Amino acid sequence: MRASVPQASSAGRLLPFLSALALLLGSLAGCSLDYRSAEIAQKLPENVPDTVLSDFTSTTMRGQLPYFRIQAQSAETFEKKNETVLTNVQFEQFDSKGKIAAEGRANHAVYHTNTENAELSGDLSMYSVSEKARFTANYLAWNNEEKTLTGKPDALVVIRKDGGSFLQGRGFHADTRTRTLQFSDGVEGRWVGDSNR
Repeated sequence: MRASVPQASSAGRLLPFLSALALLLGSLAGCSLDYRSAEIAQKLPENVPDTVLSDFTSTTMRGQLPYFRIQAQSAETFEKKNETVLTNVQFEQFDSKGKIAAEGRANHAVYHTNTENAELSGDLSMYSVSEKARFTANYLAWNNEEKTLTGKPDALVVIRKDGGSFLQGRGFHADTRTRTLQFSDGVEGRWVGDSNR
């Protein structure tokens, strides 16, 4: 059973938040805090990080106000594998007045520096303040080239509005270009549209 939710207002508005997260993770690739010679780094085994940061925080500013903030218990870069790995991640996106517009967390994030793809896993939760909607999953993968977000075929993804509407299913796929959401199996829920939109 396949269900599509085209132009789902609240659900669709969470998608740009996810692409913003992927872009911010990409900014980690440009941060080089390792001042050792390249020759020493070349000798490191692939599974040994080139850089390790603890209690990491990065804030992207737009003018004088924060636009996006990411915090992690640890951030590790692996140049040979083209990866940045974050643990216990929290992130916030701010509106034009500097107030939190969306926030989220994940136990684990992997950013692939060569493709700008990202994977988020473990107790993943995002909340949009303006849409009053929460998005939860255990795993999501961002494909930067295709601008798509996918869950695992058997993994449950839930979108729940504060007013009680919800949509859930397995085999989640979202396309940020067309602003569509799909579930391939186990779709259920009740979505009440906002009459103001």
